[in-house]
Amino acid sequence: LYLHHSLSSTNSEAMVLAQSGAEDGTVVVAESQSAGRGRQTRTWFSPPGLNLYCSIIVRGVGRGLSLADWLSWVPLTTALAVAEAVQEVAATSVALKWPNDLLL
Repeated sequence: LYLHHSLSSTNSEAMVLAQSGAEDGTVVVAESQSAGRGRQTRTWFSPPGLNLYCSIIVRGVGRGLSLADWLSWVPLTTALAVAEAVQEVAATSVALKWPNDLLL
C-alpha cells in the first residue's frame, strides 16, 4: 500500500511500480491528483479533501476468460466489493456511478 497526499496520477505511479516488479494487489492511493485520467484519456479533476483516488496492480488473468474480457470486469467488480465493504463497516449506503465510482 502506497499512500500519497498528492500525485500526478495514481495510475502512472502504479505503472512505474508494476514495471519495477511490484506485487499483484499493490495499491496506490492519493488524496489528490494533478494529472488524473479518466476513460478515453479524459482529464480527471482530482481536488484534495473530496475524494480518494487509487489504482491497483493486477497481475494474471481470471480462469476461462480472455485478457480483454477479464480486464473489462475488474473495475466494476472491484467497485461492487468496495461498496459492499463500506456498507458493512460504516453502516451507510453507497451508490455506484458506472463503471467504478462510489458515491456517498
